[in-house]
Amino acid sequence: MEPLPFALKTLILERLPNLENVWNSNVELTFPQVKSLALCDLPKLKYDMLKPFTHLEPHALNQVCIQKLTPNIEHLTLGEHELNMILSGEFQGNHLNELKVLALFFHFESDVFLQRVPNIEKLEVRDGSFKEIFCFDSLNVDEDGLVSQLKVICPDSLPELVSIGSENSGIVPFLRNLETLQ
Repeated sequence: MEPLPFALKTLILERLPNLENVWNSNVELTFPQVKSLALCDLPKLKYDMLKPFTHLEPHALNQVCIQKLTPNIEHLTLGEHELNMILSGEFQGNHLNELKVLALFFHFESDVFLQRVPNIEKLEVRDGSFKEIFCFDSLNVDEDGLVSQLKVICPDSLPELVSIGSENSGIVPFLRNLETLQ
């Protein structure tokens, strides 16, 4: 895979209703310098967006995952549709272990994706109409694992927010390192 000829540090793909994939021809291209990746409001983005040549026979070169394209991301921003990339396995292995900031632009009711980003230090939750950030009744987690590094929570554009989580939400174990609520 060949890297970009310049040092792209941030890649933002937002509000692109017709975007189906990122590449139109060069599946060999990578973004090794990208530290911040934003994927939001991309309703036609295919989970296999990184396999653009669907008319070709399946081949290892066409089976590119986001881990190979952006091996050094530290800040990931996702919309609701794009979160399914994590849940469907686009981000695999230890790729998300280096992630420091996770920004979500929707209301989530599951901790499944949090189990795949154990080292995030900052969680940003934006543009939602919900009353609690962590609204699940209980977390089925190892207290030493899930989001144990979380230091900052930034709720933004949440006019109805009442609390981070209810008394019975089970969030206390993984908020023990929380330093800032912005």
